Amino acid sequence: MLGLFIPAFLFATPAMAEKYELAVTNGVQTVRDPRWEKVGAAAAHSATGLTMGYSVSKTTSILVGFQTGRTGSRLLIPTADGFEDEDFGFNIATTLNHYQLGARYRWNWKPRWVPTTTVALQLGHAILRMDENVDVEGGEVTNRYSATAVGFEFGGGLEYTAAYLNKGNVRINLGLETGFTKLFDLRFKNEDSGPQPIPLGEMDLSGLFFKFSLGTRF
Repeated sequence: MLGLFIPAFLFATPAMAEKYELAVTNGVQTVRDPRWEKVGAAAAHSATGLTMGYSVSKTTSILVGFQTGRTGSRLLIPTADGFEDEDFGFNIATTLNHYQLGARYRWNWKPRWVPTTTVALQLGHAILRMDENVDVEGGEVTNRYSATAVGFEFGGGLEYTAAYLNKGNVRINLGLETGFTKLFDLRFKNEDSGPQPIPLGEMDLSGLFFKFSLGTRF
């Protein structure tokens, strides 16, 4: 799909101005679920992604997006005398992917400063790994669990046009957006356990988010 946007960017004409958009995003989302502390030390996780859009009117665009983030920690197992030692424990890590489909409304304020409102449906897919070393794939003691959930996201933001290219038909934008993500409980199951996956537990990864973006509209 990205290959369709590159030619459009190179040969954009005034008639096509600001019909398409493409942005790289980087952000952080808070997690309120107390069970998250077993996975990450901070009550938040960060993610990077890509957003693409198509304008259906002068103010509204349809968006599709993807973002992914990974975090982990080491859990120590107390010894018989009650002490914790780095040699007795295991690592736990999770990778969370978000797929988004939604719409963005741009408010007419100033030529370079554009407030935005975004609403999107989400599909979340998470993989949880527990291993003596989560950086090495295929370890003999690796346990993998997966979960999928749907949800939604809404937020408000502000775009700043840092530069105009191609006689003003192409914008280079910096963006900041904040809002709330609601993802229904992720119920982890061991998919490698046989015909009947073994449930591990569930986690609520909803929370406030802050997102930065660097992109273009053309």
